Amino acid sequence: MEDKELATFVRFATGFFLDGTRLWRRRRDGAHQLFARPESRIAILKAVHDDLGHRGFYATRAALTDRFWWPQVRADVVWYVRTCHYCQIQQATKVLVPPTVAMPAPLFSKVYMDTMHMPASGGYHYIVQGRCSLTHWPEWRPLRTETGHTLGEFIRQELLCRWGALREIVTDNGTPFLAALKYLAETYGIRHIRISGYNSRANGLVERAHLDARQAMFKAANGDESKWSRSAYSVFWSERVTTKRRLGCSPYFAATGTPPLLPLDITEATYLQPPPDSILSTTDLIARRAIALQKRSTDLARLHSAVYTARLKAARRFELEHARTIHDFNFEHGDL
Repeated sequence: MEDKELATFVRFATGFFLDGTRLWRRRRDGAHQLFARPESRIAILKAVHDDLGHRGFYATRAALTDRFWWPQVRADVVWYVRTCHYCQIQQATKVLVPPTVAMPAPLFSKVYMDTMHMPASGGYHYIVQGRCSLTHWPEWRPLRTETGHTLGEFIRQELLCRWGALREIVTDNGTPFLAALKYLAETYGIRHIRISGYNSRANGLVERAHLDARQAMFKAANGDESKWSRSAYSVFWSERVTTKRRLGCSPYFAATGTPPLLPLDITEATYLQPPPDSILSTTDLIARRAIALQKRSTDLARLHSAVYTARLKAARRFELEHARTIHDFNFEHGDL
């Protein structure tokens, strides 16, 4: 052993002392730590974790290191706490899977749907929403009861008869939705996607909008919860014409290709283009419509790109915020 190595070893060894047959690790505060032999470490971990209320890493490590020490003690505490069966069963923080970024579906080909329970107002107790995956345009209806029939009629009247056939409808696993979508799948060939249990994020596009819509309705009704059914129409109209940061335009423009005409535009005469000096001829009217339609494909392509970029940013932000709880499991056949 070279002199440098010997000096390092001696300096390390002076941090310990023997008391009979027991080895102790010195501490400056005088609370010396007993060296735990390998065969006794599991029992010690069990005593400071299982017998002291199954506390987390910090409390378990503190209870142990106040009394004992061995090499890699921190790693052993981490391993024991993470693999405790009862702690895993009662763990409130769930393991998350890595986010997936889906390509935006075409206009009104994929709709996210959900219902929200509301205080009684005008005989209504629920609101059902259906939101376009691309434009976030909300279709809605107040409901007196939440049944397969009422949901099915909403889908048929407000979505199919207004926007045409849908390819996919995403909902939770509620019984009324299952009944309504079973009928629609058999009749119109619509694919029903049900989110997994405890995975409300999969339907987050519509579920996140519930709170905003609820608060807006109560505010528009001057705080009177019993009058939300009267204010709901203006609230959802205002959402349709409000510019969304993710889209760079309003759902109204994204869905129709035309900027919305607000009451302010009429009272203040702030038109996007001046009115014609005379009645337009058929040729002039067709020409104006043709120019607007030529821009439509460009607008939809830009919208598609903006939505996809926003989804990528949201996925990256999710990964950063939940880096400690995301696990990418790759289960093979027969593993479970």
